[in-house]
Amino acid sequence: MEKIKLNKGLIAIGSSKGEGKTRFSLKLANYIAQNENVLFISYTTYKEKLISNIIEIDGFINEKLDINTSFSYWGTEVFLDIIKYVKTNKISTIFLDDIENFCGYNGNKDDTIKDLKYLSELLDIKLVFSTNLIRLDSIEYSNYEGSMITIVNYKPNLKEFKWSHRLINDCTQIIGLYRPSYNGFTEDADGNSSYDRIEIYYLKNNENENNIYILSNKKENLYN
Repeated sequence: MEKIKLNKGLIAIGSSKGEGKTRFSLKLANYIAQNENVLFISYTTYKEKLISNIIEIDGFINEKLDINTSFSYWGTEVFLDIIKYVKTNKISTIFLDDIENFCGYNGNKDDTIKDLKYLSELLDIKLVFSTNLIRLDSIEYSNYEGSMITIVNYKPNLKEFKWSHRLINDCTQIIGLYRPSYNGFTEDADGNSSYDRIEIYYLKNNENENNIYILSNKKENLYN
């Protein structure tokens, strides 16, 4: 995980739904918590389950990683609660697991991104959130049971970060997560197995460079 460098500001991590953003974010949060106080906020499951996932992945949880599943959905109250929590506990990095759930059913998406950007600047922290990519091109085929399966045959790109119109401009970094085998591609163009391959795409960063990092699932122990 030492390849993954985060800058201060608002950071988006995106992938197809179910591709493993939560486990990746937990792994990254636990890694960062070796050297700084990290807050991981989730609305999708209970605290003990998240801790269990970290133990399964890394075998331990760093003392500086704080898992919190008790914050309310986005609004003025939770905005102020987070500010107080960060200052009290000297948090320098926040992870928001699943921005779609965090915003709630009635939240304004653009206002949420604007508020989160302001929050990251006000507190001078890294604020990382995960989002589902909206795939624009796909292939459908029928599996052996006759069910239609949709697979994506290309890598993450900025135009798929469509949860909010403000997202691409307001984030200081945008990262795409891609697992070829999850999307139905078990081999690369050279015939090599893709089962162990995790691809990390830096689609936007401060240096305006598109970096690609390849991680080994065997090494990182992220996915079963």
